[in-house]
Amino acid sequence: MSMAEYVSVSSQADTERADLNRERQELATSPKHEEAELTEIYVKRGLNAELASKVAAQLMKHDALGVHARDELGISDALAARDKVSLDLFWLRDESRADARGIEGA
Repeated sequence: MSMAEYVSVSSQADTERADLNRERQELATSPKHEEAELTEIYVKRGLNAELASKVAAQLMKHDALGVHARDELGISDALAARDKVSLDLFWLRDESRADARGIEGA
């Protein structure tokens, strides 16, 4: 991974972190509005309004931030894991690090 790739992945992670912090704040201050946003998302995906509302309410009871991250922001555990692996590989390949032989020498 080049330095440009590292910066890109790092910037994406910073953006996602900021988005999650904003969403966390919105959930704390306007939970009904956030539930309505989810309902609208599910209606756009094809559910009728009644079912979409029930799904949004149930998912928010289970993991409000997680469902908003996935369905509103498009942030999934898979994306987070991919970014972590990319950053880890960058550091493993960094020959300037005194404690690493690089990924090829491991």
